[in-house]
Amino acid sequence: ATPTAAPVAAAESNAIPVSTVLDAAAAPSIVRLNDIYPTHWYHNNVNIMDGTTSIYEIRMDGSGLPSGLEVTPTWPHSVIKSMRVYTARNGNSRDPTSFVIKGRNTDGEAWTLIAEGALYLPTDRNSVGLTVNSSPSAPDMALNHYEATFPNAVAYSQYQLTFPTTRHPDSTIVQFAELELPGLAVPEGWTCGGPGASCGNSHECCSEFCLGTGVCSDVTTQ
Repeated sequence: ATPTAAPVAAAESNAIPVSTVLDAAAAPSIVRLNDIYPTHWYHNNVNIMDGTTSIYEIRMDGSGLPSGLEVTPTWPHSVIKSMRVYTARNGNSRDPTSFVIKGRNTDGEAWTLIAEGALYLPTDRNSVGLTVNSSPSAPDMALNHYEATFPNAVAYSQYQLTFPTTRHPDSTIVQFAELELPGLAVPEGWTCGGPGASCGNSHECCSEFCLGTGVCSDVTTQ
């Protein structure tokens, strides 16, 4: 899908805190993928964002480059603040131990680094098919997971996520059950303003978001 163009003045909409900007309708494409076993339901690439602990798996292609995915959320724009990864039912040697997240707003645009760092997933596993009950401010603490937080105030329409390393350095597979990108979802018609300005709606902020508090935030677009 083609990402939504840069926001323009339109409807009066506030940014919405969400547990993840991803959803099953935003089917991802795979980066440097060789085989994801498309005939096996538990390897379906939509499993990465279906709200359950169904297994998601990426096979590395032997190039030595990191594997991952690119995805365009159904939200026109979003600002992500962290990444949550929930463990699969088996294969802890396949757990990702590092990540790189990049964003952009149009096809063909260069990717911009949002965050990179380490992942410290527990060796404890999650059963298949459990519902992930999370919120914008907290992961599902009943499930085995790791959350990496990072500073970000830039809105994007499209994301690229790669996982350069795994728990076992010789693993040819990256595997986990569910991935969440918590943050702010920006509805259609958003436009921005100035931090600290008084506002009643997001369009009154010009280059910033009004988060319902009556004051513009410092969130900006790229």
